This record gives sequence, C-alpha cells and structure tokens, in this order.
Amino acid sequence: MKVLQIGGGNIGLPIYNNTKNHYKNATLITKSNGGLEGLKKQIFDIIVLAIKPQQFAELAPQINNFTDGNTIIVSIMAAVEIKTLAKHIANRQNFVRIMPNLGVKLASGGVNLVYNCVKNTKMDAFIENVFGGKNIVLNLSDEKQIDELTPITGCGIAYFLLLAKIMQNKSSLGKNIIRSLINNAFELSQNNEFNEVIAQIASKSGVTEAAIKAMQSDIANGLQQGINAGLKKIEDLREVISSGVCHPDESQDLIK
Repeated sequence: MKVLQIGGGNIGLPIYNNTKNHYKNATLITKSNGGLEGLKKQIFDIIVLAIKPQQFAELAPQINNFTDGNTIIVSIMAAVEIKTLAKHIANRQNFVRIMPNLGVKLASGGVNLVYNCVKNTKMDAFIENVFGGKNIVLNLSDEKQIDELTPITGCGIAYFLLLAKIMQNKSSLGKNIIRSLINNAFELSQNNEFNEVIAQIASKSGVTEAAIKAMQSDIANGLQQGINAGLKKIEDLREVISSGVCHPDESQDLIK
C-alpha cells in the first residue's frame, strides 16, 4: 500500500515514523524536501494531511494530482470538516478525520480522536497500526465531537504544564521537583478517582483544603474560558478556510 504524508512538524513526524514502521512504501513531503512540486505524479492509496488548516485550500489542487476514486484522505487538521475536504479534493467521500495530541511521540502513547467515514478493513488496519497500539483511540460517531473535544484532548497536556510552570514561578522549587509532584499525582490516581486522592491529601481543616477551596472556582472558570477560546479559534479557522485565503505569514511555512 502506498502512503503519502504531506507535512511534518511536532505531531506529523511521529505519525510518519509510525507509518513507515508499518508501511514500507511511505513518502513524506515537506517544504525542505521540495514539496509536492518535486514529487513524481502517481496515485497513492492513502494521503495523510499534516499541514496547517490555513494552508489546505492552496495545496488542494496539487493534492488532486495524486488521488483517484479509491484514495483515502486522512486529515489531522483542526477545523477542516469533511464537507470542506470533499469540496476541494475532487468531491470524493473517502475521508477520515483524526485529531492526535503530542503524546503520540511518547512510548506511553497519546490520545487520538477518530471520525471514520471509510468502513473497510484497510482503513481499520491503518488506524490501528499508525494511531492505535500504545495510543488511546476514541472512535466518534459524530464529526462535531472532534472539534468539541479538541480543546481538551489536543490541548490538555499544555494546560497541565501551564499549571506546573505557574507553580514553579510561585515557588523557589526547581523543575525536577515540580515534575516529581506531577508524577506523584499520576501514580496516586492510577487506581483511584481524582476526588478520592484529593480527599486523601486535603485533610479536614488543613492547609490543602483551604488552598483548594480558594482556587477551585478560579481554575474552573479559567479552564472554561480557555476551552471557549479554543472553540472560537476553531470557528475562526473555518472562516479562513471557507474564504480560501492563505495568510502571508502562514504560507511561508507551507507543509513544514
């Protein structure tokens, strides 16, 4: 099976490496190796789009040169709906949307949201080989769920690290100490509910209980504001994509 991946980057490269491990006839196209212009015209069984959403409309006419009626398009772009993919890529219906997170580059794996419109053994095997295995795969029945969950699964790692950074800045503790606290939280909650562990630490009338009561509403409100901002960004990206405009400051990094 011939697989083409367009775009690398922090998430794209681990995905391509996974693809290469399972499919020897895999090709990665990036700006640094000449882009699609330097690729000989041929038909691929699967094309993975690991580019910025704002770049899709500009690249779509070139992508059409490497597809036929059986080509499956796998998009890991945020905000680009399947109806938009179908509009620009020869109105085909063989589309899969996947929203991974940076955990895909770890030995422990990441979280991948999957909305699969292609129900066949070839695609099921590809998803399992490239995005499954060590990773958690959430198969969604409604495409809207990808956008609704992206501010949590796609961005959530950064939220935890932001809290860790704030804790470090508010104390004289080094990064390794903060990391140790993160590991403690992970290990203690592996076999227990989060609330159970919090209750174990926050003894009644103690320091932890007082601190949590003071910060809980602010953290909850801040998280909700962040999720809302993420959802708004997805809507903004959709408008940019529908306009077909690729911003100058983004086009220079085309298929990085």
